Amino acid sequence: MTYDDYMRILEKNNLHIHSDNIIYKHGKGNRNRPICNNEIFQDLVMKMMHNVITNEENELLGIFIHTLVRIVLNNKKFRFQTDTIRDDIVGTAYLDILSAIDKHLFNPEKGNAYSYFFRLAYVAGIHVLLAENIQKDITSKLIEAAKETYNFDFTNIDNN
Repeated sequence: MTYDDYMRILEKNNLHIHSDNIIYKHGKGNRNRPICNNEIFQDLVMKMMHNVITNEENELLGIFIHTLVRIVLNNKKFRFQTDTIRDDIVGTAYLDILSAIDKHLFNPEKGNAYSYFFRLAYVAGIHVLLAENIQKDITSKLIEAAKETYNFDFTNIDNN
């Protein structure tokens, strides 16, 4: 497929790239959710893995990855996290997705690109949350140990 083919598919499915570089579906009942069309996304991933992607297509792949990560961030586990944690999730997800493409880890015979890369981004988010929980637990234990050792009230210390 060519870049023009991708644009025709997006238009045919009423999908539009907004100014925030996220693909949304317009129309009644769509509630303006980000949408990642697997047909285009998978073709772009395969072109990238085989180094036959044009600059326009590369930019479009970036928009699809950005959209996919936004979809993951809408998951109930990540939706209400702080901006710092969400930024960490985004960075980790981008790194994991681009590394998988670079290392040719995606196999279209085993499933579709959307499912594979959604799972990568989701697991990246879970790992960020686990690391954050471990850090909070360690901080809390250190504060408790300091309270016992120095007999001092540390209640005003922010353990985030």
